[in-house]
Amino acid sequence: MHTESNLLEEYRDYLCRSTTKYLSVKLIAGLLILIYFVFSDIWLVENIHAAYTRILPVSLIVFLLAFHLLAKGFSCLKTRIYNIVLASLPLMMYAKCLIHLDDPGFAGHVTGLVLVIFLVSIDIRTTLFNTIIIYLLPALVFLFVLLSFFEPGMEQLTDLSNVVPIIVLGFTANRIQNKFRFELFRSGFRLKEEKNRTERLLEKVQETNRELNKTNAELERKEKELRKMISTKEKYFSIIAHDLKSPFNALKGFADLLASEDPRAEPDKVSKYTESIQQASHKLYYLTENLLNWSRSQLGEIVRNTETLNVSEIVNDSIETLTIQSKAKGIELQQSIDKELKVRADRETLSIVLRNLLSNAIKYSYRGGRVMVSAFQKEDKIVISVADNGTGIPAGNLDRLFDFSENLSTRGTSGETGSGLGLVLCSEFTELNNGRIWAESKEGQGSTFYLEFPDNVTD
Repeated sequence: MHTESNLLEEYRDYLCRSTTKYLSVKLIAGLLILIYFVFSDIWLVENIHAAYTRILPVSLIVFLLAFHLLAKGFSCLKTRIYNIVLASLPLMMYAKCLIHLDDPGFAGHVTGLVLVIFLVSIDIRTTLFNTIIIYLLPALVFLFVLLSFFEPGMEQLTDLSNVVPIIVLGFTANRIQNKFRFELFRSGFRLKEEKNRTERLLEKVQETNRELNKTNAELERKEKELRKMISTKEKYFSIIAHDLKSPFNALKGFADLLASEDPRAEPDKVSKYTESIQQASHKLYYLTENLLNWSRSQLGEIVRNTETLNVSEIVNDSIETLTIQSKAKGIELQQSIDKELKVRADRETLSIVLRNLLSNAIKYSYRGGRVMVSAFQKEDKIVISVADNGTGIPAGNLDRLFDFSENLSTRGTSGETGSGLGLVLCSEFTELNNGRIWAESKEGQGSTFYLEFPDNVTD
């Protein structure tokens, strides 16, 4: 909020601007009138002394008009000069009264003086001190010259005394007018300040609303994330409670059978139990590995160490890891990859992705089937594919494969169970390596999973 001194300062600026608003029009009009009177004094009345009294205001008006037209701004300086012009007009009329002091028509000149004082009082827009100077200085100069160098008679003094009430009345009217003008300005000023304050408050309210909307949106997002986390946690515990329990039961059951068998039992029987224990242990191992890797991913403990990898070598390593599982179902694992093809990725996470895709392909392939791993360069991408000729995936499930909350896990061709966690890991770890994963499949004909990575290998 502005202080009173600031208000007065702005009011003075307002007076300067309002004074100079139509300054050219007023100056030109005043100049034309004065020129007419100069012409009248010289050629009609033939009073050269009266014409001399016009020199000061005419000179001031010409100077101010030129200054105003040539120089933009300077409104306060122009206002001060204009006030000097206004002060020169009564001074001009006082001088005329002195020239015509002994004329029979002296009263008429006094009347002209009164009219000029009245007109000046209407147009003065300045401070109290300046107004007093404009009114009193010409009158005091006139009074000093009159009493010092002239001997006015009683009649002239009587005529001149009529000027006093006009001076008082004009001065009072001017100050009243200025008072009203100031009060109107102050009211407008306060309304403007109140409007600005209201706008600022409104802006703050709008900003607060925007922040609240942003906070609400963030809360809604957090709520969705929390619900998803709760759902994920429940799914995680379900895997631990159910899927992890099954291979343990199998291990325990077959181990108990082996322990209870006669040492002289048939080798085929023992071999069958051993194979079952092996399958259960493999299943338990991969499930535990996926659970641990997924837990590390959720906790942000996976550190990516990007390096240039030979695609053929890392695929062969993954195939070798799953050889026992594939031989158990008589499934052939093959790869067709250029030995010079390379990709920039993290070895550990890419290996986990490939092992999970190969394990899934084996799981959903029929005995005697084939799984083919291929890789090729496509424009500025490296694409790796894992294809099987197994059961395939229903079209409606393709877009939901990588969402942990969907729980799309189905049994394999030999009754293998799963958690659905493997494909979720594949999606997260592929994105971790700036890649993307998708699947194409026809139910009953097999599936192909694709990994795509940027080709940013530099020699």
